Amino acid sequence: MQYLVLTFLGSLIVAALLWVWLKTAALKYLFLQKIISKKIIDSAFFSTLAMRQLARYILKQPRQNRRFLLRAVSENNFAAVGRRIDNPLLKAKLRLMCSGMVSRVAQPDALYLLMQAGLCLKKNQYERAAAVLQKIEIPKRNRALKALSQLLVARIALFESDLLAASEEAAAALKVFQKENMLYEEAQAYFVLGTIYRVSGVFDTADFMLRASLKLFRFLSSSKAEIEVLGTFGLLMAVQKRFDEAAAFLSEAETLARRTGDAEMLGFIISQQAMLELLQGRLKAAEKLARKALKENQASSCAALASDILSRAAYAAGNWSQAAKFAAAAADKYLAEHNYAAGFESRYLTAEAYAALGKTDEAEIVLRELIDKEQYHKSCFHVANAYTLLGLILLQKNDVSRAKAIFNQALKQEFCNDRRAGIAVDYANLAAVERKCGNWEEARKSLETALAYAEGVDEDLYRAVKAALGQPD
Repeated sequence: MQYLVLTFLGSLIVAALLWVWLKTAALKYLFLQKIISKKIIDSAFFSTLAMRQLARYILKQPRQNRRFLLRAVSENNFAAVGRRIDNPLLKAKLRLMCSGMVSRVAQPDALYLLMQAGLCLKKNQYERAAAVLQKIEIPKRNRALKALSQLLVARIALFESDLLAASEEAAAALKVFQKENMLYEEAQAYFVLGTIYRVSGVFDTADFMLRASLKLFRFLSSSKAEIEVLGTFGLLMAVQKRFDEAAAFLSEAETLARRTGDAEMLGFIISQQAMLELLQGRLKAAEKLARKALKENQASSCAALASDILSRAAYAAGNWSQAAKFAAAAADKYLAEHNYAAGFESRYLTAEAYAALGKTDEAEIVLRELIDKEQYHKSCFHVANAYTLLGLILLQKNDVSRAKAIFNQALKQEFCNDRRAGIAVDYANLAAVERKCGNWEEARKSLETALAYAEGVDEDLYRAVKAALGQPD
């Protein structure tokens, strides 16, 4: 009996020691995760799963090497950490997270390829990201990797203006991130959803999503992401014409960027402040802030946005030559960064400025190059606008037959995107063509069709078409 009691007590002691050992190991793992996260969360490209792999690797090392790696992590010396890692794939992931450098790996796993795709998106290389995603085979039972893929797909869909697909993919990814305790990715999913709802005009939901994102990023001490969310909040308030609140969010973002010494984000925030002034019609203030943004950061992406704002301020002020100059510079910078949507918009503004200057030949060249290039790159740019402006230029040159063909091309694009206001404009333009040819009945039919599409969509356009038809308001 005594032997059984001693055996039982011994088993309890062993079980207790084992529990303590396991609990201590788990606490060490969680503590190391927090340390690594804090050190590299604002680096080139953070990944929770890659960070967890690094933490497990360090804790499994022999005592001497483990101590060296822990000391290097605490000193933020990840170059030294990388030199001590004998796993090529993990070393490549660490390099990508810290410096944004992609390494050649003999057998990259799905996570590494997903990180590559994410880095491409960070650089606005949407087509390259989509190409990388197509190569990835994700294990069916690995829901975390599947969620990462869904979030990337959502961002690409958002870029291409497929808002329904973007929201479905991001919402599905969010649920998994919450279950897997992937807080950084959860915050990213909230941010993407907030952006989707902002673009969709569902402002209350956008506000909720962005606040959830901001709360998580602050908890994780990711100042760069926090600045970005604050900037997006500024845009959300601005589009609702809540300009004082927008200014407050942008001011908070600027203060944080200055405190952390983040020149890149500071340039973007000052550019957004310039855009806020532009939306309120304060052209001089907008120009001053845009030039300040250029001074703060000469990085291509930031310089592109600042040049873009300078072009729009000049255009609004009627300074067409300056508008053309800055718009062309912005377009070159955007396209160099593979930001095709913004680049095409700036190209379009360049053509508008040339047309306003009476340089219709130059405007036509820009528009034809834009239309040709757009077909090779998916983006949210509405190429129908380029067709419409080109048609108006041809009509001005009395090239009626080509103008009619171009307006029909614009109409085809508008039907594809179901833009009723654009459809109405194109029918009104076709009516102008028919009038110029003396086809009064065809012109009347086109105007009536334009009126039907404009009703309930654009009040000013509706009144203009009614006036063209000779109908009283």
